[in-house]
Amino acid sequence: HTHTTPHTYSQGLLRSIVYKDANVIVLNKWAGMAVQVAEGDPRPSLLAALPLLKETPTSETPQLIHRLDTHTTGLLLVARHAAAAERLRQLWEQRLIRKEYCALCVGSPRRAKGTVANVLDTRSNHVVALDAAAAAAAA
Repeated sequence: HTHTTPHTYSQGLLRSIVYKDANVIVLNKWAGMAVQVAEGDPRPSLLAALPLLKETPTSETPQLIHRLDTHTTGLLLVARHAAAAERLRQLWEQRLIRKEYCALCVGSPRRAKGTVANVLDTRSNHVVALDAAAAAAAA
């Protein structure tokens, strides 16, 4: 998704809701969606757009429970009110809620299983895992 104006960004945000009940909203965050930006950065962010998820104008502003990097796509958990946020953060701290990542790659990995422990090269429009030697050479 490319969301360049606040209007198209808010439309995309509302379409990204995959689940909603009285306590939580689950959003399907697209790659390139900034969850948070530095002060003065003109780009739209999820944190700035959370008021768009209010049920009514007098409802509490929903609260983000965790974050994902800008280049990462995945599900984000948003609490619809303060009591839900407190409980979800407790569950998060107790590790009863956890994030799980799935990587998609071009080609076939050399091993069927492993751990990615390399740095990411974000200088281009693509995020590429580099091995330690390539990371040192790229620096």
